[in-house]
Amino acid sequence: MLDDNLTEDSDEPVALSVRHKVSVRIDGAPGAGVSDVEFDLKAGETLCVVGAVGAGKSVSALSLTRLAKLDGDEGSEEQTLFDGGDRSPLRLSEPKPKTVRRIRGNKVELIFKDPMAILKPGVVLGRQLADGLSVDKSLPRKEIPARLLEILKQAHVAEPEKVLKQNPEDLPKETLQKALIAQALACAPQLLIADEPTIALNLSARPDCLAHIDRLKRETGLGVLLFTQDLGVVAQMADRVIVMDGGKKIEEGPVANIFQNPQEDHTKLLFSAARNLGDMEGKTAPELIPLMGKPEPIPIVIGHLEDEKPLLILRNLVTPFPSKDGFFFRRKPSGNAVEDASFVLPRGETLALVGEPGCGMSRAARSILGLETPQSGEIFMEGQDIVAMRFAAQRKARADMLLIPRDPFDVLNPKKKLGEQVAGPSGLLGGTARSKTRDRAVELFDRVELDHDLLDRYPREVSRGQCQRVLIARAIAQKPKLIVADNMVSQLDAIEQARALNLLLELQSELGISILFVTQDPAAAERVSHQTAFVHLGRIVEIGSRQAVFEDPHHPLTKLLLTSTPLADPDRRMLNDRPILSPVFPVARIPGPTDYIEVSPGHFVMRKH
Repeated sequence: MLDDNLTEDSDEPVALSVRHKVSVRIDGAPGAGVSDVEFDLKAGETLCVVGAVGAGKSVSALSLTRLAKLDGDEGSEEQTLFDGGDRSPLRLSEPKPKTVRRIRGNKVELIFKDPMAILKPGVVLGRQLADGLSVDKSLPRKEIPARLLEILKQAHVAEPEKVLKQNPEDLPKETLQKALIAQALACAPQLLIADEPTIALNLSARPDCLAHIDRLKRETGLGVLLFTQDLGVVAQMADRVIVMDGGKKIEEGPVANIFQNPQEDHTKLLFSAARNLGDMEGKTAPELIPLMGKPEPIPIVIGHLEDEKPLLILRNLVTPFPSKDGFFFRRKPSGNAVEDASFVLPRGETLALVGEPGCGMSRAARSILGLETPQSGEIFMEGQDIVAMRFAAQRKARADMLLIPRDPFDVLNPKKKLGEQVAGPSGLLGGTARSKTRDRAVELFDRVELDHDLLDRYPREVSRGQCQRVLIARAIAQKPKLIVADNMVSQLDAIEQARALNLLLELQSELGISILFVTQDPAAAERVSHQTAFVHLGRIVEIGSRQAVFEDPHHPLTKLLLTSTPLADPDRRMLNDRPILSPVFPVARIPGPTDYIEVSPGHFVMRKH
């Protein structure tokens, strides 16, 4: 049954028509539902579906081509219509496997947020990509190797000859995602369905891949249906926007109208949480993000005391990272993750380390926490070199440090309720009696704006953003002197990011703690930091006050990352192709000292090596 409004005489060709009401089965039981989502996608148009985590974006993306198990509710249906000679209706209430297979791969290509979800470990990447090309394009086998090299070079994948000979598990996710995007676009589909296609990419690779998709859309009339929670991607790519919440479409319109004049309260909240580079121009201290519907934020006054010694000092830190290689995968060094890193973190201030995955930021943070063993260098915490200490003394010194990781499930105990994990540490440290831990947990949950019914839930039963706020509540209970936030907002939607960053700033203001903020997002660093350091290939290439570094960048890498950050402003589109540098050093390389130029008081830039 086709939509009565869609006829063969339509003025513009339709790439996709959806009348969407589905529910998904999870482990045999009814799960998330999507309803009242209706839209038409025209050929040569990009339609972005945006929403917070749990809005139903991924369910919609997967169910469009029967990659999700659907519940057979009466009246549930979907129609997908394709132009290009014939229209092929696909009704998921009456599935036809042959029809689905014929459409998927020939007329429709899909890009998923996690490339490892569809790639097989242990099978060479080149072979898997070749299989896809041979099926989708019916290319002769002898032409496939040359075609693979061609499409990877067009996508600016570094060292494509080596990449094709490696297994997926040995390659960075951003390399895998770029390769899959290149393969999908090489198959010349009529419709591209992309579920968070850039979430696995490093920052400088995102504009390149988005520009590649946008260019082919303009050249071939490709219809693009893009599901994302990144408002920067929406502003840069979309012709039209659909906003989803709770499995329903709540607002739809041209991208400029949605950004400039949102109508629904949830849409206004979503856009109020967006951050743009330049929002902090002319400001010397961090500021809270003014979320829609919240009281006007209180100005945050944070800064170190001039007569106090710095809390943390790093001097010439070198930390190697091992790799699996050789006979029986023996581990041997493959260069240094951190090379000659030095900085000073005063009490009550935030230092942001900004860089791409693999640049060494997280290794430096883990070295401070004792999770990595430095090869050389000094780490002073309150004037004491913790590297030179014995194990027991190190453990005592690091009791004043707290890690908030990228994925809170890495540190939360899956077998303990959240309330116990928040109030428990304060009891262990002598902060509260065991009988009062429940009351203390309630207070902490109120402080981070979490409902009381979450106290008795386990980590797997709540969202990632709520778990991050649980970790912030635990930080309030423990009152550490140093918080290491390692990409803590990278996997959260815009609203949860804003809430987490605001809580972090409020915590710093209340307790006077120092924060080492590791991030791949310059906009987040600009919002929260006093000092900012940009990191590349294990070295700090530029460091200084936040205002100096962001308003007067000097190093090419700093400029590259700042211009690669997608702006949540459809009037300032910045899609362009750019080459991606390889982060690989020779194994035998010995790092030398870093030479800096002081371009202004306290603002240092590395000389070219």
